[in-house]
Amino acid sequence: MLQLKQYKGDTWKGYYGFTLQPNFWYGIDTETNQKIVTSGWENNGMVAIYYFNAGNSTWVLKWIDIEENDFLIEEIPKVDTSDKLSFSKWLEEIKGIDWNDYDEVYSDFMVDELNTEYQYYLYDETPLFVQKYMTE
Repeated sequence: MLQLKQYKGDTWKGYYGFTLQPNFWYGIDTETNQKIVTSGWENNGMVAIYYFNAGNSTWVLKWIDIEENDFLIEEIPKVDTSDKLSFSKWLEEIKGIDWNDYDEVYSDFMVDELNTEYQYYLYDETPLFVQKYMTE
């Protein structure tokens, strides 16, 4: 399990040689007891996690599948989605895409990308690995 908390400072901060920036996430992998850090960089259902190698004091990047791994998030953000656009309105007003085009013309890959982008919009850019534990 990856145990993470969000860095909420205003300035950069050192963490075992890694420079944490505001809104980065850091903590430990409870199975290996290694220090971990992520900026929240996500792609194709994966999140980039840096693991600290204490033996040589280096950080190693690993791509972790969000759905196949458990995350213990300290202080899950509260996001009010009540004033957000519905998906169809977001498509039309923000992306300039007609609902019929989305439904009939776009490839599965593009549909997945748009759905993910909408999730980021809906939850104020909160990473997907955190969103999976958020409830409205």
